[in-house]
Amino acid sequence: MRNFLHFTASCLRRTVLAPSFAGAAVGQCALSLLSVYEEITLVGADSTASYLYEMGIYANFWVLFLLFGAIPGATLFCADWENRYIRFSAARAGKAAYGAGTAAACYLAGTGAVFVGEWLFLGALCLGYPLLSPGSTVINSWMGTPFAPLLTPQRILLFYAARFLIKACCAGFFSVAALWVSTLLPNVFVALASPLLLNYLWENVAIFLKLPAPLLFASVAKGNIPIQDSLLWTALYPVALFTGLAAVFGALFTAGAKRRLEHG
Repeated sequence: MRNFLHFTASCLRRTVLAPSFAGAAVGQCALSLLSVYEEITLVGADSTASYLYEMGIYANFWVLFLLFGAIPGATLFCADWENRYIRFSAARAGKAAYGAGTAAACYLAGTGAVFVGEWLFLGALCLGYPLLSPGSTVINSWMGTPFAPLLTPQRILLFYAARFLIKACCAGFFSVAALWVSTLLPNVFVALASPLLLNYLWENVAIFLKLPAPLLFASVAKGNIPIQDSLLWTALYPVALFTGLAAVFGALFTAGAKRRLEHG
C-alpha cells in the first residue's frame, strides 16, 4: 500500500504539474467558447452565462471532452515504454504498484482536467453575462431534471458542481480505458483516440442490446438519470459507476503492463 500511494503521488506530479494538464483544461474551455461564438454574436448582451453554457455543450461535439480528459494521463504508459523508464519504475515500486498507481493517477488527472475545464468555461461566460436571470428559458428547461431542487440562487453553484463532477468522472474512466489500450498498442495517437472510439463502440452496443438508461454513458454523464428520487444517490451513482469501471480497466492495465514487462 505504501508503494502504491507513493507511486500514485509521483504520477500525479507528472500529470497535474505538467503543461498538458493545464493545456487540456484551457483547450476544453477554448473549444467550448468557440462553439458558442456565433450564439454570442447573435444574442449580444441579452443572454445569461447559463444559457450560453447549455448551448456550448450541445453545439460542441459532446464526446470531445473525452479527448481532453485523456491528454494528461492516458499516454503515461506510452511515454514510459518509449523511453524504457517503465522497467526502472516497476523495479522500484513493484509491478502491481506501478500498474495501480499509474491507473489511479490517470483517472484523477483526467477527471481533474475536465472538471477544471468546465469551471473555466462557465467562469469565462460569467465575465460578460449574469449567471442566471429569473424566469429564463434555461431554468424552465431544467425543472424536469434530477438536480432541479438545486436551482436556487443559493445552490446554483452546487448544481453545476454536481454536473461537472459527473462529466469529469466519465472522462476519467475513458482515460483509464485508453491507458489499457496503450498496453496493447503503445502509441500516443492510439491512446488519445481510444476514448472516442470506445465510447462510440459502447453506445452502439448499448443501443443494439437495448440496455437500460443507467448503462448509457452519454445519459449518465449528463446527469439525466434519477436514482430513487434522491439528489445524493443521483449524484453518487454516476461517480460510483465510472470510478468502478475505471478500477476494472485499471486492473486490466496492470495485467497488460505486467505482460509487456515479461515478454517485451
